[in-house]
Amino acid sequence: MDTTTDSQMSRFNWLKKIDIPILGICAGMQTIGLVFGGYLENCREIGMIKIETFKKNILFSSTFQAYSLHNYSLEPPAEFEILAKSENCIQAIRHKDKDIYGVLFHPEVRNKEVIQKFIQAF
Repeated sequence: MDTTTDSQMSRFNWLKKIDIPILGICAGMQTIGLVFGGYLENCREIGMIKIETFKKNILFSSTFQAYSLHNYSLEPPAEFEILAKSENCIQAIRHKDKDIYGVLFHPEVRNKEVIQKFIQAF
């Protein structure tokens, strides 16, 4: 990650203090993870991909298809659990103690029910 991105991450430190539900999508998931101490890894996916759920959660279950458009995936910090993966990338995370979620895929394109379930849960 370059220094421009590093300096911009400080603008999001409020994520550590806020006490409201958050859903980060794509770069939003990456930003959440970086603020909490995770790091990015090269992982390019463009188009429809298969996602497998590994941990029960409020957003989705089982295996499903989703649209992805990214060059990097997130290796989440210790206080996050991995909810789902594609063949190549971590696709969804959740903070272990707060209602902070992140998805790397784009639910606004094909899986709008993910966003609806997040809103309904809170």
